[in-house]
Amino acid sequence: MTRRDLVKHPHANGCELLREGGEHSIYWKPSGGQSAAVPRHQEIARLTVQRICDILEIPRQWGS
Repeated sequence: MTRRDLVKHPHANGCELLREGGEHSIYWKPSGGQSAAVPRHQEIARLTVQRICDILEIPRQWGS
């Protein structure tokens, strides 16, 4: 998945950009307090995307 597509998904599910780091962007879910780091790569592996979704407690991309 491209980083651009991944970043749209948390925003659509109530998450916000908390801060920008050197190699990652940190997103958080205000309603639950969870935060997750999104790497700044053009392509992000499927398992990484699913793990980010699980941490933020939002629906997974690509189904399971």
